[in-house]
Amino acid sequence: MTPLTSFPEPYPDEDFRSLVYRYHIRSSNRTLTETNIDLFEKKSGKYSVFPTKLITFLRNLPIGHTYSLDYFISNHTWYGLIFAFMNDEKRKELTEAIKFGSENSFYMSVNGTNNLFSPTIRYCPLCLKEDSELYGESFIHRKHQINFMNYCHRHNVQLIDECSCCHTDLTNLSYTGLKRRPSCKNGHDQTNDYISISVGESEKLKIDVFNLFCFFNEQYRILIQ
Repeated sequence: MTPLTSFPEPYPDEDFRSLVYRYHIRSSNRTLTETNIDLFEKKSGKYSVFPTKLITFLRNLPIGHTYSLDYFISNHTWYGLIFAFMNDEKRKELTEAIKFGSENSFYMSVNGTNNLFSPTIRYCPLCLKEDSELYGESFIHRKHQINFMNYCHRHNVQLIDECSCCHTDLTNLSYTGLKRRPSCKNGHDQTNDYISISVGESEKLKIDVFNLFCFFNEQYRILIQ
């Protein structure tokens, strides 16, 4: 395939699914299937916490890009966390799936990690506001998707997946409407009505475990040596 002419610059801590979606809305593609063909040369329209065929993805990025497989693994996925707890054989299998895909491309989603990540896309109301002001759009934060961590580690406010006013989902299950604006599809602002979390002992334990997860994810290469 011919390399893409453009691709959005990743934001700090942006979830890989968000990055793909931002390309999608900037492209002339009508469906996510078309976008997946552009990026991964596959027809599946399903997005996973664990993307595959990243070698194909890197090959299809614009000529002259400086991104690497390790960059996306370390900065935009939770692969590093999974790597840290795998033996050599499983790590090799996972690496092959990351690079080239497999007949069961998303087997790692159900291999002991299905409860680790939120089943819905979650947002911090204050991050939505800050990102919109700083970057001109909002996006999915990778660190907001750890299931047990129900509040933002930066702002100590509860994460949300639905509008507090009309209770519509902020993101549908097919991920065809990820948040780029700090409002729901009915126009209700999500940045003014939020729940602050009092950080007691149980919350301190959560943040300790969360920080450990982040360390494993970012330092996985050192840990597996």
